[in-house]
Amino acid sequence: GRPLKDPTVIQVDNKGAVDLSHDFVSNSRVRHFSRRHLKIRELVADSIVSVEKVPTRDNVADIFTKALGRARFEYLRRFVLNM
Repeated sequence: GRPLKDPTVIQVDNKGAVDLSHDFVSNSRVRHFSRRHLKIRELVADSIVSVEKVPTRDNVADIFTKALGRARFEYLRRFVLNM
């Protein structure tokens, strides 16, 4: 319930997702998306959220979504546990 001064940052490692969040052009490649999937465009336009590209190497969300090798897991675990 507290007002935010800055937009909430969403970091993704997919350039296409970043481009779609900023591009209001409708073409044959995105026409099949349902309205609810394009809500992010409105949120970006209203400065409620900001979508930024993060290098795949630094994407901390991978620890929750992918099977990782030990070295990669331990590297990301440091960020998640703030070690």
